[in-house]
Amino acid sequence: FEDSVTKKRYYLACKVYDTRKMHKKFLQKFLPREINTLLNISHPNIVQIHCIFKWRTKFYIFMRYAERGDLFD
Repeated sequence: FEDSVTKKRYYLACKVYDTRKMHKKFLQKFLPREINTLLNISHPNIVQIHCIFKWRTKFYIFMRYAERGDLFD
């Protein structure tokens, strides 16, 4: 991904949710809340979301790739 303003390139990671494998309560209550939270958070220590889209039974969340690993590293 290339930022159109800064012309800086970023790698993206993709998190995939398959709704066929989700518990109904998670799908109705927690997934919409997580997506809303991810879209509205802007903090330098939290990975930025690039875009979220749904295709058939799956949600795809594209976010900045964490080059230095995750919190467990």
